[in-house]
Amino acid sequence: MQGSFVQYTKGSSMKNAFTLIVILLSFSAVAQQSLLSNEIPYPYYDVQKSDQNQDNYMTILNSGIASFEKRIQLIQNAKDTLILEYFIFEKDKAGRIILQELVSAAKRGVKVKILVDKSMAVVTLDEYDVQVLSENKIELRFYNAAPLLKLSTIQFRNHRKVIIADNTIGIVGGRNIADDYFDLSESYNFIDRDVLVEGPIIKTITASFEEYFEHEISERTVLPIHAKKIPTDYEERLSKAKQTFERSAKDRSELDEIRALGQKILATTQSKLCPEVTWSTDRPGGTFWRRLVDEYSDDYRYLRKTIYDKMIVTDKKITISSPYIMNNKYSRRLMFKMLDKGVEIETYTNSLSSTDAAYVAANLYKDVFRWTKKGIKTNLHQGDYIPETEVLNPKIAKARWGTHSKTYLFESNDQQEFMISTYNVDNRSNHYNSELGLFCKGSPELFKDVADNVKLRMYHGMEVLKKRKARDNRTGKLVNRFGKHPEGLTSMRLMALPSWLFKFLL
Repeated sequence: MQGSFVQYTKGSSMKNAFTLIVILLSFSAVAQQSLLSNEIPYPYYDVQKSDQNQDNYMTILNSGIASFEKRIQLIQNAKDTLILEYFIFEKDKAGRIILQELVSAAKRGVKVKILVDKSMAVVTLDEYDVQVLSENKIELRFYNAAPLLKLSTIQFRNHRKVIIADNTIGIVGGRNIADDYFDLSESYNFIDRDVLVEGPIIKTITASFEEYFEHEISERTVLPIHAKKIPTDYEERLSKAKQTFERSAKDRSELDEIRALGQKILATTQSKLCPEVTWSTDRPGGTFWRRLVDEYSDDYRYLRKTIYDKMIVTDKKITISSPYIMNNKYSRRLMFKMLDKGVEIETYTNSLSSTDAAYVAANLYKDVFRWTKKGIKTNLHQGDYIPETEVLNPKIAKARWGTHSKTYLFESNDQQEFMISTYNVDNRSNHYNSELGLFCKGSPELFKDVADNVKLRMYHGMEVLKKRKARDNRTGKLVNRFGKHPEGLTSMRLMALPSWLFKFLL
Protein backbone atom coordinates (compact mmCIF):
# COMPACT_ATOMS: atom_id res chain seq x y z
CA MET A 1 0.00 0.00 0.00
CA GLN A 2 2.92 2.23 0.57
CA GLY A 3 5.96 3.62 -1.01
CA SER A 4 4.99 4.09 -4.59
CA PHE A 5 1.91 2.50 -5.98
CA VAL A 6 2.33 5.02 -8.76
CA GLN A 7 6.04 4.50 -9.30
CA TYR A 8 5.44 1.02 -10.67
CA THR A 9 4.82 2.68 -14.04
CA LYS A 10 8.51 3.53 -14.29
CA GLY A 11 9.81 1.45 -17.13
CA SER A 12 6.33 0.24 -18.06
CA SER A 13 4.68 0.63 -21.40
CA MET A 14 2.58 3.71 -22.19
CA LYS A 15 -0.42 1.41 -22.20
CA ASN A 16 0.12 0.48 -18.55
CA ALA A 17 0.70 4.11 -17.56
CA PHE A 18 -2.55 5.08 -19.29
CA THR A 19 -4.36 2.24 -17.51
CA LEU A 20 -3.20 3.58 -14.14
CA ILE A 21 -4.47 7.06 -14.96
CA VAL A 22 -7.85 5.62 -15.88
CA ILE A 23 -7.95 3.71 -12.57
CA LEU A 24 -7.07 6.71 -10.46
CA LEU A 25 -9.47 9.07 -12.19
CA SER A 26 -12.52 6.94 -12.63
CA PHE A 27 -12.43 3.98 -10.20
CA SER A 28 -14.84 2.41 -12.67
CA ALA A 29 -15.85 -1.24 -12.38
CA VAL A 30 -13.85 -2.11 -15.48
CA ALA A 31 -10.73 -0.31 -14.29
CA GLN A 32 -10.93 -1.97 -10.90
CA GLN A 33 -10.05 -5.44 -12.17
CA SER A 34 -6.71 -6.90 -11.07
CA LEU A 35 -4.84 -5.31 -13.96
CA LEU A 36 -1.49 -5.14 -12.21
CA SER A 37 -1.50 -8.57 -10.55
CA ASN A 38 -2.49 -10.27 -13.79
CA GLU A 39 0.98 -9.44 -15.11
CA ILE A 40 2.81 -11.18 -12.23
CA PRO A 41 4.28 -14.55 -13.27
CA TYR A 42 3.95 -17.84 -11.37
CA PRO A 43 5.06 -18.69 -8.66
CA TYR A 44 5.04 -15.10 -7.44
CA TYR A 45 1.27 -14.84 -7.85
CA ASP A 46 -1.51 -17.39 -7.74
CA VAL A 47 -5.27 -17.38 -7.12
CA GLN A 48 -7.01 -20.59 -6.07
CA LYS A 49 -10.76 -21.09 -5.63
CA SER A 50 -12.75 -23.85 -3.99
CA ASP A 51 -15.22 -23.96 -6.89
CA GLN A 52 -12.26 -25.01 -9.03
CA ASN A 53 -11.49 -27.95 -6.71
CA GLN A 54 -8.72 -26.03 -4.94
CA ASP A 55 -9.65 -26.24 -1.26
CA ASN A 56 -7.33 -24.38 1.08
CA TYR A 57 -7.83 -24.36 4.86
CA MET A 58 -6.53 -21.71 7.24
CA THR A 59 -6.01 -21.42 11.00
CA ILE A 60 -5.28 -17.95 12.38
CA LEU A 61 -2.36 -17.98 14.85
CA ASN A 62 -2.55 -14.87 17.02
CA SER A 63 -0.69 -16.30 20.02
CA GLY A 64 3.09 -16.40 19.76
CA ILE A 65 3.53 -19.46 21.95
CA ALA A 66 0.77 -21.33 20.07
CA SER A 67 2.42 -20.43 16.77
CA PHE A 68 5.72 -21.76 18.12
CA GLU A 69 4.08 -25.04 19.16
CA LYS A 70 2.55 -25.41 15.70
CA ARG A 71 6.01 -25.01 14.15
CA ILE A 72 7.32 -27.79 16.39
CA GLN A 73 4.41 -29.99 15.33
CA LEU A 74 5.10 -29.33 11.65
CA ILE A 75 8.75 -30.33 12.08
CA GLN A 76 8.02 -33.43 14.15
CA ASN A 77 5.28 -34.64 11.81
CA ALA A 78 7.23 -34.05 8.58
CA LYS A 79 7.90 -37.21 6.60
CA ASP A 80 9.75 -36.09 3.47
CA THR A 81 10.69 -32.41 3.30
CA LEU A 82 10.98 -29.26 5.41
CA ILE A 83 11.72 -25.76 4.15
CA LEU A 84 12.32 -22.69 6.31
CA GLU A 85 12.90 -19.11 5.18
CA TYR A 86 13.40 -16.24 7.63
CA PHE A 87 14.76 -12.71 7.93
CA ILE A 88 15.90 -13.29 11.54
CA PHE A 89 16.96 -16.63 13.02
CA GLU A 90 18.38 -16.18 16.52
CA LYS A 91 20.25 -18.81 18.52
CA ASP A 92 18.29 -18.07 21.69
CA LYS A 93 15.87 -20.47 23.38
CA ALA A 94 13.38 -20.51 20.47
CA GLY A 95 16.08 -20.75 17.83
CA ARG A 96 17.92 -23.57 19.60
CA ILE A 97 14.72 -25.59 19.98
CA ILE A 98 13.89 -25.21 16.28
CA LEU A 99 17.44 -26.14 15.22
CA GLN A 100 17.45 -29.18 17.49
CA GLU A 101 14.09 -30.32 16.10
CA LEU A 102 15.36 -29.86 12.54
CA VAL A 103 18.40 -32.07 13.24
CA SER A 104 16.10 -34.74 14.68
CA ALA A 105 13.96 -34.56 11.55
CA ALA A 106 17.00 -34.86 9.30
CA LYS A 107 18.22 -37.90 11.23
CA ARG A 108 14.98 -39.71 10.47
CA GLY A 109 15.40 -38.98 6.75
CA VAL A 110 13.58 -35.68 6.19
CA LYS A 111 15.26 -33.42 3.61
CA VAL A 112 15.69 -29.99 5.23
CA LYS A 113 16.50 -26.68 3.52
CA ILE A 114 16.94 -23.34 5.32
CA LEU A 115 17.29 -19.88 3.79
CA VAL A 116 18.20 -16.99 6.12
CA ASP A 117 18.78 -13.38 5.18
CA LYS A 118 22.38 -12.30 5.75
CA SER A 119 21.81 -8.77 6.94
CA MET A 120 24.91 -7.85 8.91
CA ALA A 121 22.70 -6.05 11.44
CA VAL A 122 20.78 -9.16 12.52
CA VAL A 123 22.42 -12.37 11.29
CA THR A 124 23.60 -14.72 14.08
CA LEU A 125 24.05 -18.04 12.26
CA ASP A 126 27.55 -18.45 10.88
CA GLU A 127 29.69 -20.89 8.91
CA TYR A 128 30.23 -23.09 11.97
CA ASP A 129 26.49 -23.52 12.37
CA VAL A 130 26.39 -24.29 8.65
CA GLN A 131 29.02 -27.00 9.19
CA VAL A 132 27.07 -28.63 12.02
CA LEU A 133 23.91 -28.55 9.91
CA SER A 134 25.80 -29.89 6.91
CA GLU A 135 27.10 -32.81 8.97
CA ASN A 136 23.43 -33.60 9.65
CA LYS A 137 22.58 -33.31 5.92
CA ILE A 138 20.75 -29.99 6.34
CA GLU A 139 21.47 -27.30 3.76
CA LEU A 140 21.57 -23.68 4.96
CA ARG A 141 22.02 -20.80 2.52
CA PHE A 142 22.24 -17.06 3.14
CA TYR A 143 20.35 -14.48 1.09
CA ASN A 144 22.36 -11.49 -0.15
CA ALA A 145 25.73 -11.73 1.57
CA ALA A 146 26.85 -8.43 0.03
CA PRO A 147 29.66 -6.82 2.07
CA LEU A 148 29.16 -3.52 3.88
CA LEU A 149 31.21 -1.78 1.19
CA LYS A 150 28.28 -2.26 -1.18
CA LEU A 151 26.10 0.21 0.71
CA SER A 152 23.36 0.25 -1.91
CA THR A 153 23.11 -3.47 -2.60
CA ILE A 154 22.95 -4.43 1.08
CA GLN A 155 19.61 -2.62 1.30
CA PHE A 156 17.90 -5.39 -0.69
CA ARG A 157 16.93 -7.87 2.02
CA ASN A 158 14.76 -10.98 2.10
CA HIS A 159 12.02 -10.25 4.65
CA ARG A 160 9.86 -13.33 3.94
CA LYS A 161 8.87 -15.80 6.68
CA VAL A 162 7.90 -19.35 5.69
CA ILE A 163 7.95 -22.87 7.11
CA ILE A 164 6.46 -25.74 5.07
CA ALA A 165 6.31 -29.47 5.71
CA ASP A 166 5.97 -32.09 2.96
CA ASN A 167 4.79 -29.49 0.42
CA THR A 168 1.27 -29.74 1.90
CA ILE A 169 1.05 -27.63 5.07
CA GLY A 170 2.86 -24.55 6.34
CA ILE A 171 2.91 -21.25 8.21
CA VAL A 172 3.43 -17.77 6.78
CA GLY A 173 3.14 -14.43 8.55
CA GLY A 174 5.05 -11.85 10.54
CA ARG A 175 7.07 -13.95 12.97
CA ASN A 176 10.81 -14.56 12.73
CA ILE A 177 12.62 -17.22 14.78
CA ALA A 178 13.49 -15.63 18.14
CA ASP A 179 12.15 -15.56 21.69
CA ASP A 180 10.49 -12.16 21.33
CA TYR A 181 8.25 -13.40 18.50
CA PHE A 182 6.89 -16.31 20.56
CA ASP A 183 6.00 -14.65 23.89
CA LEU A 184 9.15 -16.02 25.54
CA SER A 185 11.16 -12.90 26.43
CA GLU A 186 11.18 -11.25 29.84
CA SER A 187 12.34 -7.91 28.39
CA TYR A 188 10.52 -7.28 25.07
CA ASN A 189 7.95 -9.21 23.01
CA PHE A 190 6.06 -8.69 19.76
CA ILE A 191 2.35 -9.31 19.37
CA ASP A 192 2.08 -10.72 15.89
CA ARG A 193 -0.01 -12.89 13.60
CA ASP A 194 0.65 -15.95 11.43
CA VAL A 195 -1.63 -18.20 9.41
CA LEU A 196 -1.41 -21.98 9.16
CA VAL A 197 -2.35 -23.09 5.64
CA GLU A 198 -3.12 -26.54 4.30
CA GLY A 199 -3.95 -27.09 0.65
CA PRO A 200 -2.66 -26.74 -2.92
CA ILE A 201 -1.57 -23.09 -2.48
CA ILE A 202 1.34 -24.54 -0.47
CA LYS A 203 2.81 -25.93 -3.70
CA THR A 204 2.96 -22.39 -5.10
CA ILE A 205 4.60 -21.05 -1.94
CA THR A 206 7.13 -23.90 -2.06
CA ALA A 207 7.89 -23.12 -5.70
CA SER A 208 8.58 -19.48 -4.76
CA PHE A 209 10.92 -20.66 -1.98
CA GLU A 210 12.88 -22.70 -4.52
CA GLU A 211 13.26 -19.59 -6.69
CA TYR A 212 14.83 -17.80 -3.74
CA PHE A 213 16.89 -20.76 -2.56
CA GLU A 214 18.38 -21.48 -5.99
CA HIS A 215 18.91 -17.86 -7.02
CA GLU A 216 22.52 -16.72 -7.49
CA ILE A 217 22.07 -14.13 -4.74
CA SER A 218 21.67 -16.94 -2.17
CA GLU A 219 25.14 -17.81 -0.90
CA ARG A 220 26.47 -21.37 -0.68
CA THR A 221 28.73 -20.90 2.34
CA VAL A 222 32.26 -22.34 2.30
CA LEU A 223 32.64 -24.48 5.41
CA PRO A 224 35.54 -23.65 7.75
CA ILE A 225 37.02 -27.11 7.31
CA HIS A 226 37.18 -26.51 3.54
CA ALA A 227 38.84 -23.12 3.80
CA LYS A 228 42.34 -22.69 2.38
CA LYS A 229 43.65 -22.13 5.89
CA ILE A 230 41.78 -23.65 8.82
CA PRO A 231 41.41 -21.00 11.57
CA THR A 232 43.48 -21.55 14.70
CA ASP A 233 40.33 -21.42 16.86
CA TYR A 234 38.47 -23.83 14.57
CA GLU A 235 37.91 -26.57 17.15
CA GLU A 236 36.79 -24.12 19.83
CA ARG A 237 34.28 -22.37 17.58
CA LEU A 238 32.96 -25.65 16.17
CA SER A 239 32.51 -27.04 19.69
CA LYS A 240 30.58 -23.91 20.69
CA ALA A 241 28.37 -24.24 17.60
CA LYS A 242 27.61 -27.87 18.41
CA GLN A 243 26.39 -26.87 21.87
CA THR A 244 23.52 -25.01 20.20
CA PHE A 245 22.24 -28.30 18.79
CA GLU A 246 22.55 -30.30 22.02
CA ARG A 247 19.41 -30.37 24.18
CA SER A 248 20.17 -30.16 27.89
CA ALA A 249 17.93 -31.25 30.76
CA LYS A 250 17.03 -27.58 31.28
CA ASP A 251 16.13 -27.28 27.59
CA ARG A 252 13.83 -30.29 27.83
CA SER A 253 12.12 -28.94 30.93
CA GLU A 254 11.54 -25.53 29.33
CA LEU A 255 10.32 -27.14 26.12
CA ASP A 256 7.77 -29.25 27.99
CA GLU A 257 6.41 -26.13 29.68
CA ILE A 258 6.25 -24.19 26.42
CA ARG A 259 4.54 -27.02 24.57
CA ALA A 260 1.95 -27.58 27.27
CA LEU A 261 0.78 -23.96 27.11
CA GLY A 262 1.05 -23.86 23.31
CA GLN A 263 -1.15 -26.93 22.96
CA LYS A 264 -3.67 -25.50 25.41
CA ILE A 265 -4.04 -22.35 23.30
CA LEU A 266 -4.08 -24.24 20.01
CA ALA A 267 -7.05 -26.24 21.30
CA THR A 268 -9.09 -23.00 21.07
CA THR A 269 -8.26 -22.45 17.38
CA GLN A 270 -10.07 -23.91 14.40
CA SER A 271 -9.17 -24.62 10.78
CA LYS A 272 -11.64 -23.19 8.28
CA LEU A 273 -12.05 -23.29 4.51
CA CYS A 274 -11.02 -20.18 2.58
CA PRO A 275 -13.04 -20.14 -0.68
CA GLU A 276 -10.58 -17.86 -2.52
CA VAL A 277 -6.89 -17.64 -1.69
CA THR A 278 -4.49 -15.20 -3.33
CA TRP A 279 -0.73 -15.61 -2.94
CA SER A 280 1.59 -12.77 -3.90
CA THR A 281 5.29 -12.22 -3.33
CA ASP A 282 8.21 -10.26 -4.74
CA ARG A 283 10.85 -11.63 -7.07
CA PRO A 284 14.32 -12.47 -5.65
CA GLY A 285 17.55 -10.92 -6.81
CA GLY A 286 17.00 -7.20 -6.48
CA THR A 287 20.25 -5.22 -6.28
CA PHE A 288 21.37 -1.65 -6.81
CA TRP A 289 22.68 -2.53 -10.28
CA ARG A 290 19.47 -4.28 -11.35
CA ARG A 291 17.52 -1.29 -10.12
CA LEU A 292 19.48 0.82 -12.61
CA VAL A 293 19.46 -1.44 -15.66
CA ASP A 294 16.23 -3.47 -15.31
CA GLU A 295 12.61 -2.42 -15.23
CA TYR A 296 12.90 -2.87 -11.50
CA SER A 297 9.42 -1.79 -10.44
CA ASP A 298 7.78 -4.03 -13.02
CA ASP A 299 10.09 -7.03 -12.74
CA TYR A 300 10.74 -7.30 -8.99
CA ARG A 301 8.15 -5.38 -6.93
CA TYR A 302 5.09 -7.61 -7.23
CA LEU A 303 3.32 -7.62 -3.86
CA ARG A 304 2.65 -3.90 -3.79
CA LYS A 305 0.80 -4.26 -7.10
CA THR A 306 -1.52 -6.86 -5.58
CA ILE A 307 -2.16 -4.72 -2.50
CA TYR A 308 -2.98 -1.80 -4.79
CA ASP A 309 -5.45 -3.96 -6.70
CA LYS A 310 -7.15 -4.95 -3.45
CA MET A 311 -7.35 -1.37 -2.22
CA ILE A 312 -8.90 0.23 -5.27
CA VAL A 313 -11.86 -2.17 -5.33
CA THR A 314 -12.61 -1.58 -1.65
CA ASP A 315 -15.61 0.71 -1.13
CA LYS A 316 -16.25 0.66 2.63
CA LYS A 317 -13.25 0.36 4.97
CA ILE A 318 -9.53 -0.46 4.96
CA THR A 319 -7.84 -1.44 8.22
CA ILE A 320 -4.04 -1.66 8.39
CA SER A 321 -2.06 -3.17 11.25
CA SER A 322 1.65 -2.53 10.75
CA PRO A 323 4.51 -1.99 13.23
CA TYR A 324 5.80 0.85 11.07
CA ILE A 325 3.74 3.42 9.19
CA MET A 326 5.79 5.88 7.16
CA ASN A 327 3.82 7.19 4.22
CA ASN A 328 5.46 8.99 1.33
CA LYS A 329 3.78 11.29 -1.17
CA TYR A 330 2.53 8.41 -3.34
CA SER A 331 0.93 6.37 -0.58
CA ARG A 332 -0.51 9.50 1.02
CA ARG A 333 -2.05 10.41 -2.33
CA LEU A 334 -3.63 6.97 -2.60
CA MET A 335 -4.94 7.08 0.96
CA PHE A 336 -6.47 10.51 0.44
CA LYS A 337 -8.11 9.35 -2.80
CA MET A 338 -9.67 6.45 -0.91
CA LEU A 339 -10.94 8.90 1.72
CA ASP A 340 -12.40 11.12 -1.00
CA LYS A 341 -14.12 8.02 -2.36
CA GLY A 342 -15.82 7.60 1.02
CA VAL A 343 -13.67 4.70 2.23
CA GLU A 344 -12.89 4.70 5.94
CA ILE A 345 -9.21 4.11 6.82
CA GLU A 346 -8.12 2.92 10.26
CA THR A 347 -4.57 1.98 11.27
CA TYR A 348 -2.86 0.33 14.22
CA THR A 349 0.86 0.78 14.84
CA ASN A 350 3.48 1.30 17.55
CA SER A 351 3.86 4.30 19.81
CA LEU A 352 7.29 5.39 20.98
CA SER A 353 6.83 3.23 24.08
CA SER A 354 6.21 0.05 22.11
CA THR A 355 8.39 0.36 19.02
CA ASP A 356 11.69 -1.44 18.48
CA ALA A 357 12.78 1.41 16.15
CA ALA A 358 12.73 4.93 17.63
CA TYR A 359 13.75 6.41 14.28
CA VAL A 360 10.45 5.16 12.85
CA ALA A 361 8.56 6.76 15.75
CA ALA A 362 10.30 10.05 14.93
CA ASN A 363 8.74 10.02 11.49
CA LEU A 364 5.37 8.81 12.78
CA TYR A 365 4.95 11.64 15.29
CA LYS A 366 5.96 14.17 12.66
CA ASP A 367 3.13 13.10 10.33
CA VAL A 368 0.36 11.26 12.19
CA PHE A 369 -1.54 14.31 13.43
CA ARG A 370 -1.80 15.64 9.87
CA TRP A 371 -3.25 12.29 8.80
CA THR A 372 -5.79 12.59 11.62
CA LYS A 373 -6.95 15.96 10.31
CA LYS A 374 -7.48 14.33 6.92
CA GLY A 375 -9.73 11.68 8.45
CA ILE A 376 -7.41 8.70 8.94
CA LYS A 377 -8.05 7.07 12.31
CA THR A 378 -4.79 5.95 13.93
CA ASN A 379 -4.50 3.72 17.00
CA LEU A 380 -1.20 3.23 18.82
CA HIS A 381 -0.06 0.32 20.95
CA GLN A 382 0.83 1.69 24.38
CA GLY A 383 3.71 -0.67 25.20
CA ASP A 384 2.13 -3.13 27.63
CA TYR A 385 1.07 -6.77 27.45
CA ILE A 386 -2.42 -7.33 26.05
CA PRO A 387 -4.06 -10.25 27.91
CA GLU A 388 -5.52 -11.88 24.80
CA THR A 389 -3.81 -15.21 25.59
CA GLU A 390 -1.90 -16.69 28.51
CA VAL A 391 1.88 -16.37 28.86
CA LEU A 392 4.35 -18.57 30.73
CA ASN A 393 5.05 -16.34 33.73
CA PRO A 394 4.39 -12.87 35.22
CA LYS A 395 7.83 -11.56 34.19
CA ILE A 396 6.93 -12.03 30.52
CA ALA A 397 3.60 -10.26 31.05
CA LYS A 398 5.44 -7.31 32.66
CA ALA A 399 7.90 -6.97 29.76
CA ARG A 400 7.61 -4.20 27.18
CA TRP A 401 5.45 -5.25 24.22
CA GLY A 402 5.09 -3.92 20.69
CA THR A 403 3.00 -4.84 17.67
CA HIS A 404 4.69 -6.63 14.77
CA SER A 405 1.64 -7.83 12.84
CA LYS A 406 1.28 -6.94 9.17
CA THR A 407 -2.46 -7.50 8.65
CA TYR A 408 -4.74 -5.73 6.19
CA LEU A 409 -8.56 -5.86 6.17
CA PHE A 410 -10.50 -4.87 3.04
CA GLU A 411 -14.24 -4.37 3.59
CA SER A 412 -16.74 -3.66 0.81
CA ASN A 413 -20.51 -3.78 0.76
CA ASP A 414 -20.48 -7.08 -1.14
CA GLN A 415 -17.31 -8.81 0.14
CA GLN A 416 -14.62 -9.00 2.81
CA GLU A 417 -10.97 -9.95 2.40
CA PHE A 418 -7.88 -9.96 4.60
CA MET A 419 -4.14 -10.27 4.06
CA ILE A 420 -1.61 -11.67 6.52
CA SER A 421 1.78 -10.54 5.34
CA THR A 422 5.38 -9.51 5.99
CA TYR A 423 4.78 -6.12 4.32
CA ASN A 424 5.31 -3.04 6.51
CA VAL A 425 4.08 0.42 5.61
CA ASP A 426 7.54 1.82 4.95
CA ASN A 427 9.92 2.41 2.07
CA ARG A 428 11.93 -0.71 2.85
CA SER A 429 8.99 -3.05 2.26
CA ASN A 430 7.85 -1.03 -0.70
CA HIS A 431 11.10 -0.72 -2.58
CA TYR A 432 13.88 -2.90 -1.12
CA ASN A 433 12.77 -5.93 0.90
CA SER A 434 11.36 -9.07 -0.67
CA GLU A 435 7.94 -9.53 0.94
CA LEU A 436 5.02 -11.96 0.82
CA GLY A 437 1.28 -11.78 1.40
CA LEU A 438 -1.50 -14.37 1.68
CA PHE A 439 -5.06 -13.16 1.09
CA CYS A 440 -8.36 -14.83 1.92
CA LYS A 441 -11.73 -13.80 0.47
CA GLY A 442 -15.19 -15.30 0.85
CA SER A 443 -15.00 -16.61 4.42
CA PRO A 444 -16.94 -14.46 6.94
CA GLU A 445 -15.75 -16.82 9.69
CA LEU A 446 -12.04 -16.41 8.97
CA PHE A 447 -12.45 -12.68 8.41
CA LYS A 448 -14.14 -12.41 11.81
CA ASP A 449 -11.30 -14.37 13.45
CA VAL A 450 -8.81 -11.82 12.17
CA ALA A 451 -10.92 -8.67 12.50
CA ASP A 452 -12.01 -9.43 16.07
CA ASN A 453 -8.40 -9.83 17.19
CA VAL A 454 -7.32 -6.63 15.42
CA LYS A 455 -10.16 -4.78 17.18
CA LEU A 456 -9.18 -6.30 20.54
CA ARG A 457 -5.63 -5.04 20.17
CA MET A 458 -6.86 -1.59 19.12
CA TYR A 459 -9.20 -1.50 22.13
CA HIS A 460 -6.18 -1.86 24.42
CA GLY A 461 -4.42 0.97 22.59
CA MET A 462 -4.95 4.70 22.25
CA GLU A 463 -6.44 6.79 19.47
CA VAL A 464 -4.49 9.72 18.05
CA LEU A 465 -6.49 12.97 18.24
CA LYS A 466 -5.97 16.42 16.82
CA LYS A 467 -3.80 18.99 18.60
CA ARG A 468 -1.17 16.34 19.42
CA LYS A 469 -3.32 14.48 21.91
CA ALA A 470 -4.25 10.83 22.40
CA ARG A 471 -7.16 9.06 24.12
CA ASP A 472 -7.18 5.65 25.81
CA ASN A 473 -9.66 3.47 23.91
CA ARG A 474 -10.77 1.64 27.06
CA THR A 475 -11.34 4.58 29.42
CA GLY A 476 -11.89 7.47 27.03
CA LYS A 477 -9.40 9.54 29.03
CA LEU A 478 -6.53 11.57 27.57
CA VAL A 479 -3.14 9.81 27.87
CA ASN A 480 0.48 10.42 26.92
CA ARG A 481 0.66 10.23 23.11
CA PHE A 482 4.07 8.55 23.38
CA GLY A 483 2.67 5.58 25.33
CA LYS A 484 3.07 4.33 28.87
CA HIS A 485 6.88 4.09 28.94
CA PRO A 486 8.29 6.96 26.82
CA GLU A 487 11.85 6.72 28.15
CA GLY A 488 13.28 7.15 24.65
CA LEU A 489 11.70 10.55 24.02
CA THR A 490 14.99 12.50 24.12
CA SER A 491 16.71 10.03 21.78
CA MET A 492 13.77 10.12 19.39
CA ARG A 493 13.88 13.91 19.23
CA LEU A 494 17.62 13.89 18.62
CA MET A 495 17.22 11.51 15.68
CA ALA A 496 14.18 13.30 14.20
CA LEU A 497 16.18 15.20 11.57
CA PRO A 498 18.41 12.31 10.40
CA SER A 499 15.37 10.02 10.40
CA TRP A 500 13.56 12.44 8.11
CA LEU A 501 16.61 12.86 5.84
CA PHE A 502 17.04 9.09 5.44
CA LYS A 503 13.35 8.23 5.36
CA PHE A 504 13.76 6.84 1.84
CA LEU A 505 15.84 3.99 3.33
CA LEU A 506 13.57 3.26 6.32
